[in-house]
Amino acid sequence: KPKGAPPANPLAPLPTQEYKVVHDFVYLRQEPSLHAPILGKRQRGDTFHASEETWDGWVKLHGQPGYIIKDMGGLSGIGKVLSQLGRAVPLVLPEPQGSPEPLTFEVVYQPFVAVRTGPSKTRPIQGTRKFGERLRAESQGYGGWVRVVQEDGGGWMLTLDDELGQLLACKTVDERRKQVSALRHANRNNVAQLTEAIAGARRCGVRGIELEQAEADLRQLREREA
Repeated sequence: KPKGAPPANPLAPLPTQEYKVVHDFVYLRQEPSLHAPILGKRQRGDTFHASEETWDGWVKLHGQPGYIIKDMGGLSGIGKVLSQLGRAVPLVLPEPQGSPEPLTFEVVYQPFVAVRTGPSKTRPIQGTRKFGERLRAESQGYGGWVRVVQEDGGGWMLTLDDELGQLLACKTVDERRKQVSALRHANRNNVAQLTEAIAGARRCGVRGIELEQAEADLRQLREREA
């Protein structure tokens, strides 16, 4: 470094979210799956910081390997496992999507959006994606960032900016909302219409009470017509 040159500015720390274990204990897994190898255990009251979350509700520990699920959803009689501490850092999709599959996003800002090496504007730009391009994201960071799958180039992209506005739109979630609406408005006395609405919802990865109710209605309708 030349004599008298100012010191290089260190990169700002990446955004994280603090969590507290609110169940008796929870396993730390090697991957975001209940079938993944166990790396350790966290007890009730333990706290830690997370740097990333999967679409189906697993958090990645910051600065160390491993994932912990936020809510078991009633599996094995267990519900909420983790509780946020402090200020909630914004997520692109706060509610678990029920599937770990990548979600499709579209660039809605012109002329392009930067792709960075990490979930922060302080991280270097590794490329750009043009207006109208679509990409798949496998997880989300805090503060509105999504991690692009390696097959689509990798890197991190910001979905919403305080100054620029909306940068990316989640087309997968938009389509799921349309299919949920179709489920709600499907004629409960029309087998073909209800069957088509259920099939569309399944293709988009819709899960939950809306789909379960529609499937129950279809079974009853078929029984009546048998």
